[in-house]
Amino acid sequence: MPTIVNQTRVAGVFGTSQVYTMPAVSAGNSILLSFQVVASSLPLTLVRDNTGVDLTLDYSAATANGEQTRFYYRRPNVAGAPTSITVTKTAATTTAVDIFEVNGIDNTSPLNVAITDASDVASTTTPSKAFTTTTANELVLSAWDNNNAGVTNTPQAGYTSSPDGATSSYIFMWFQADAGAAGAKTVGATISAARAYRMSVVTYKAATASSITSAFTVTFY
Repeated sequence: MPTIVNQTRVAGVFGTSQVYTMPAVSAGNSILLSFQVVASSLPLTLVRDNTGVDLTLDYSAATANGEQTRFYYRRPNVAGAPTSITVTKTAATTTAVDIFEVNGIDNTSPLNVAITDASDVASTTTPSKAFTTTTANELVLSAWDNNNAGVTNTPQAGYTSSPDGATSSYIFMWFQADAGAAGAKTVGATISAARAYRMSVVTYKAATASSITSAFTVTFY
């Protein structure tokens, strides 16, 4: 089943080309990267780690009153122990990113759920998003984005908040390494003041015996 080996949030970095550092990623693990970008700084021209490998875009959607875009990128089956990711845009803006090193997700076709609210949801102190997994033990990432002043939060049981719930922010990532049995799920939190918002959810399927990439050679004599 999936595990989250490391999780890093880098916030408040301003510029056109931004470099986000992370602990060295172990061979065979995957990198999952999520961030929100102001529409005026699009399109992105580069999302690449410091070993020269471009990350794959899994999903993107408009968020925060349609003025920003949320992205989810991935690099599977890592080699070379990368320690940073560069994101290059067409205009200088401030971007916060969440970087996950994960073990135990499918290396070939892991993305399952990928959904976002089509428009801003009315202000509430209990934002949530429903989704349905189709396989057991899927890893869940969910971003909560709004354009107003920051709030603190207490995430739903089973989820962890980035940044931590006591830190005021207008962007939160709630995540869970293992959602358990396949079926209907929700993700959400209680926040300190009512806000309109959009939430996105992506899930990644757990590795199976047939999806694990082998890194050894068998020799017969």
